[in-house]
Amino acid sequence: MPKGKHNSPKPKRVIPKAAEQLEKQLEKMAAPKGNQNSVGHGRPGKDIDWIMFENLCGIHCTQSEIASMLKIHPDTLRDRAIEYYNDIDFSTIYKKLQENGKCSLRRNQFAMSKTNASMAIWLGKQYLGQKDKEEETNVTPETLNAFNSFMTMLNKAQSSALNKDETNNSTEIKS
Repeated sequence: MPKGKHNSPKPKRVIPKAAEQLEKQLEKMAAPKGNQNSVGHGRPGKDIDWIMFENLCGIHCTQSEIASMLKIHPDTLRDRAIEYYNDIDFSTIYKKLQENGKCSLRRNQFAMSKTNASMAIWLGKQYLGQKDKEEETNVTPETLNAFNSFMTMLNKAQSSALNKDETNNSTEIKS
């Protein structure tokens, strides 16, 4: 026998019955339990109403508000949405569904503009570049100087009136 090597017992072979039992246990652990939406370990996942989810995104509810309506945690909502929409990140899903809501809102506004003049005017300003008519005023330097002189004279008159009023009040108090 070469130096430094010891005779160690050979490892025992797993008997076929034990291997079979181990394999069955592994299969049981890997098999999905309960709801297929469950990710990882823990209790079975709650079913999510994806139509409600999409409608809530469309009316611009926050992730927290949507999770509250669906009675799940916001992190669960995020994880399950990513799983449901094939690994697209939550913000992309949310933005896309919000855009659908904007289209619906715009459609309603245009329909409303047929019977509501204010809505028609507002849409015209937003999308057609329309604006309220602005009257042009030509203020010359002479007009501006005359206005400033008038305001100075008015301020002096108000100050003089206040001083007279204070003098009258102080005289009445002495009498």
